[in-house]
Amino acid sequence: MPALERRASPARAASPLSPARPASTPLDWGSWPPILRHVLYAAPLWSGLVGRALRGRVWFPDYRAVACGAQRYADGQALYSPTPCADPQAAAFVYGPWIARLAAGLTRLAGEGGLFALYVALFIAAIGFLVWLLTLRRATPGGQEPRAAFLSFIIGSAVSTGNVALPAQAAIAAAGLALKRAPWLLVAAIAAAAAIKPVLLTYVAVIVLMRRSLAWRGLACAVAAGAGLAPMALFALHGGPLFQAWRDLLGHFVYQVTPGEGLFGWMGLLGVSAAGPAGALAAMAWALCVTLCGLAVAERGRLDDEARLWLGFACAVLANPRLMSEDLFLLGPGLLACAQAVATFRPQAGRWAAGAVATACGLALIGNLVDLSSLTTPLATLLLAGVLAGGGLLALQSGEERA
Repeated sequence: MPALERRASPARAASPLSPARPASTPLDWGSWPPILRHVLYAAPLWSGLVGRALRGRVWFPDYRAVACGAQRYADGQALYSPTPCADPQAAAFVYGPWIARLAAGLTRLAGEGGLFALYVALFIAAIGFLVWLLTLRRATPGGQEPRAAFLSFIIGSAVSTGNVALPAQAAIAAAGLALKRAPWLLVAAIAAAAAIKPVLLTYVAVIVLMRRSLAWRGLACAVAAGAGLAPMALFALHGGPLFQAWRDLLGHFVYQVTPGEGLFGWMGLLGVSAAGPAGALAAMAWALCVTLCGLAVAERGRLDDEARLWLGFACAVLANPRLMSEDLFLLGPGLLACAQAVATFRPQAGRWAAGAVATACGLALIGNLVDLSSLTTPLATLLLAGVLAGGGLLALQSGEERA
C-alpha cells in the first residue's frame, strides 16, 4: 500500500508523506499495476458477492424486513412480534412504526414488485456514487491509491443485505458536496437519515467542523437533531407497550447478535456489555470525544472546506457505536486528511499516522479474506480511532505550545 499523497507547498519542497517514502505496511505490493491493487483491495467485496451468488444465498434481507413491516402494518399485525415474517428470507423489522407506515403507503402506490425494483435501482446508484467518491473523484482528499485501499473494509454483505443505511449515507454525502451552495440541504439529509436510523445523527460532526459561525453551527445541529429524533421521541412518549417491544427486539440485535465494529464491538472484545444506560452514555461520550478531536485537527491543521467535509464524515463513521460494513464507505478520505494535517504541525507523528492508516487497511483486508473479520475489523477501526484521537490530542498540545 503506498503512503499518503500530499501536494507540496511553496514553504515546503517535499511532504513528509510523499509517495517517494512509503509508509511501513503489513504487505508490500507497491510494484503491482494499480488496477490489480485496486482489485485486491476490493476482494472482500467482490468475492463476498460472487460467493453469495454461487451458494444461492438470499439477497436484500434488510429490504425484505421493511417490506415485512409494511405488510404487518397494512394487516394490523404486531410490528415487533418474535414470529418470523411471512417472507422467510426477511430479516427482523427493527425500524420505527413510521417507516412501516411509509413503506405500506409506497407499496399501495407502486406495488410490491415496483417498489422493490425502484429500491434496487436507487441502491445500485448509491453504491456507484459512494465508490466513485472514494476511488475516482479527484477532489476527494488523500490521493486515489490510498483511498482505494479503504475498499478493504467493505465486505459483500454491505451490498447484498440491501440495508437502507447505505443510500441514506449516500444522500448525506451528496448533500455534503453541495455544502457551500446549499448548507441547509445537508441539515435536511442528516435529519431524514436520523429519522430512519437515529444512529446516523452522528453526521452532525460534519456541521461542527464547518467554517461557519458558532451560532449557525449550533442552530444547524439543533435543527438536524430535533427533526431527526422527533419521530422517535413521540414514539417513546406515546408508544407504550409497542415502544417497549421495539426496544427489546432492537437491543437483542444491537447488543447480542451484531454489536458491530465500532464502540460496541470494542466493548464486546473486552467482555464488557454495552446494554443499558451505561452503554448509551458511553456511546454519547464517545461521539462527543471523536467530534471534538476532529475539530481540533481541523483547526490546528488549517484544513480547507473539502478536507473538513471528509474529516467530518470520518468522525461520523467512527462515532457510530454499532459500526457495520455498509457504514464504512465514507471513512477513508477523512483519516487520510487527518494524517496529512498532523504532518503539518508534527511531521514525525504524521508519518506514524500514515503508517497506522495503511496498517489498518492491511489488517482489514487480511481479516476479511481469511474469515477473521470479527476480530480484525474492530481492531482496524480501533487503530483508526486512535489515529484521530491522537491527532486531536497532538493538535491541542501543539496549540498550547504555540500560545
